[in-house]
Amino acid sequence: MSGNGYAAQENNFGIGMVGAGANENVIVDNIVTGNTNGIFIAPVVTGNLIRRNIIAGNSPVQVSVTNPAAGGVDIRNLAPADANTIVDNVCLTSIGVTCPAVDDTLRIRRR
Repeated sequence: MSGNGYAAQENNFGIGMVGAGANENVIVDNIVTGNTNGIFIAPVVTGNLIRRNIIAGNSPVQVSVTNPAAGGVDIRNLAPADANTIVDNVCLTSIGVTCPAVDDTLRIRRR
């Protein structure tokens, strides 16, 4: 998934789980790049497995003058920490979840 969202808006994304019905999904082995946010997870979303994805280079090509702090990230997780399983992904920037360290990233991709 690439090329979604040109302005810095937090609800533009490559993969989005935005409503209460976006539960119990499996998001595995994707490449997500060139979006305002790579993966966007809303606060009400639960029970999803997000694993072995490459999520990098997601930031807007345009920044809003009225909201310059709304830049994008690779993973924007607004759900509670234990609501979804987010493991073995490669990412560089995140909110609400930690991207693995470079050493961990190399170990994950070699599996």
